[in-house]
Formats: sequence, C-alpha cells, structure tokens
Amino acid sequence: MTGEARQPRYRVIEDELTRRIEAGTYPVGSLLPSESALADEFSVTRMTVRQALARLAALGAIERRHGHGTTVAAIKLRRVAQRPIGLAEELTAQGLSAGARVIKLEEVRPSAEAREAVWIGARGTAYRLRRLRYADGILIGVQESIIPVRQAPGLDQIDLNDQSLTAVLRDRYDRVASRAVLSIEAVGADRLIAAQLGIAVGAPVLCCTRVSYLPGGQPLERTIGWFLGSRYAYQLRQGRPLAP
Repeated sequence: MTGEARQPRYRVIEDELTRRIEAGTYPVGSLLPSESALADEFSVTRMTVRQALARLAALGAIERRHGHGTTVAAIKLRRVAQRPIGLAEELTAQGLSAGARVIKLEEVRPSAEAREAVWIGARGTAYRLRRLRYADGILIGVQESIIPVRQAPGLDQIDLNDQSLTAVLRDRYDRVASRAVLSIEAVGADRLIAAQLGIAVGAPVLCCTRVSYLPGGQPLERTIGWFLGSRYAYQLRQGRPLAP
C-alpha cells in the first residue's frame, strides 16, 4: 500500500491542489475548478472536496466567496519593521482594508511574564484584548494585547471591533509610542490558536511579540500576534537611511 493510499482522500486532494498552486498551474487570482469538477476528477463526493477546500482556505491558500467561486489567494501582508505603528496603520498604508473582531476584552491580573513586560505590580491589573485580524475581509491572524489599566482607564467600555488600538490610545488617551521592541519566531499553533484560525494543531504560524514604549521609556502595551505564514511576512531594515 502506498503512502498516498493511507491518506484520507481529502488530504490527497489538498496536497495535489497545493502542488498545482505552487507550480503556477492555478495562478494567483485564478478560479479553481468547481466542486463538482474536482469531485469527478478525484472520484470522490463533493463533501470530501469541501473538506480539502476548507483546509486550504484556513491556511490562506485560497479564498472562498459566495457567488464568486474559489480563487487562489492574492493577499500577503508584508510589514516593514521601521517605526512603531499598529497593524491597522500598516494595512491602510498598503491600500488594504483593516478589520478586527473582538473575541474577548476583560480586565485581568496578567501573568508574571506580562506584568514584567509592561511594568505592572503583583496587584496591578491590565486589559487583555484578543481579536481576530483581517485584511480586505480575509483572516490573517489573531492578536492578544495587554494594556495597563492606568494607561487607558475605561478601555473595556469601548467597542474595538474594526478599530485601530493604536488610534484609540492616541486619540482618546493621548498615548503615542515613540519606539517598540519586536521579536518574531515560527511556532506550532496550540489548540486555542488552531481553533481560532481554523488550522490544525501544530501547524506553523508566525508569532510576533511587540512591546511599545512611551517617550519617557514606560511600556504602553504588549501585543502578541499569531499569523498565517501564507498571509504574513516581515521586512526588516538595517543601517542608516539613504540621504535624499
């Protein structure tokens, strides 16, 4: 029995469609064959085809939009780590529509690690904000922010769906970061991240941790994001800027 025969049929279809996308058989923005056509080609039911397409959509390889068919995904956000601005501002600068859906916003006593990052004492509290992030309506990742209550009192009373946290902190609280420290690593998605992004547990995601600081050196917030690698990349700039 071959390795392919031991795989579920939807995985065989997923692997083959992935190969075709990477080979350029289905270019970016092109329509994939219909579910019926794929079911006939692979001699499976449409339900099996839907399973394969759902997995590819969760990985960001394809886009499924009602009434428009299934297309090869085109969006990949490339963030430029140059100045401390938020994700929404980065998306807008690239001509994309930024979106956010709040999963939870609550006042908590953060973990010891988070308290140390944003300078909160053992009895201090912070707002923990967890949101799904979108670019042009397409899911690219999930973020969790820790903001000390003293920096933004009443933040939990604000609707942060489809809003820029950076803009809210600036416009409502006069809090503007002057610098940020960023770390990036590839990790395997845990159960919570996998469920929220619709991917398999252990699937690789890009984990970005960012702590922003006010001009006086005090931390303003810490945000950790887990992003689909097919949708997200960072570009780092080093050295002095070129003279005009």
